[in-house]
Amino acid sequence: MDDGRTRLTRQESQLATRARLIAAARKLIASDGVAAASVRNVAEAAGYTQGAFYSNFPTKDHMLMAVLADHLESVAARVEAMAEEVLASPQDRDKGRTPAAIVAFLQNLNPKSNWATLATELLLYANRSADLAADYSMIREAFFRRLGAAFRRIFNHLGLVPSIPPEDLAMGLISTSVGFSIQFGGPLTPEARERFMTAVFQGIITTASPLPNE
Repeated sequence: MDDGRTRLTRQESQLATRARLIAAARKLIASDGVAAASVRNVAEAAGYTQGAFYSNFPTKDHMLMAVLADHLESVAARVEAMAEEVLASPQDRDKGRTPAAIVAFLQNLNPKSNWATLATELLLYANRSADLAADYSMIREAFFRRLGAAFRRIFNHLGLVPSIPPEDLAMGLISTSVGFSIQFGGPLTPEARERFMTAVFQGIITTASPLPNE
């Protein structure tokens, strides 16, 4: 008898299970460190058996890289959405002003300090394993290339060539955001981070050169 509920396909069900495992691992790592994110603990926190865990991840290390990739995907999507908003706005050639969409993005780049803790935990853990460090670097390099492409589109829209490669700008902004959250966690952090990062971005705009033929 049809109870009115939509049945998930096997693939949809597995994706949902994977997402819940990643979310559970992320919370455990952010609150108690990588060591707390054992296969058993992650499975229990997500409401599954260890068998369900291994159906989605061959090892704990694979799960950790999935946690990293999942977060970086969400950040990259936000950067690309911000870029689209800038591109949809009138072209502003005022080098004394940072576009409003960029300011809004910088205000909310890393609103929760637990991600900074999570990122640091994963980096320290990855650096202890040559194989894992290589995977970690590959994921992050792809992430910064993606962010760099978005920033390059923004500067093209503004008719400018930034004084540093857009990928370097992306690395600096993300590193600064994480650093602020780690060093100065608390209610004042967002405002201080916003002021500093907006000033940095404005400095890049001010020192940029006009695009050729502009």
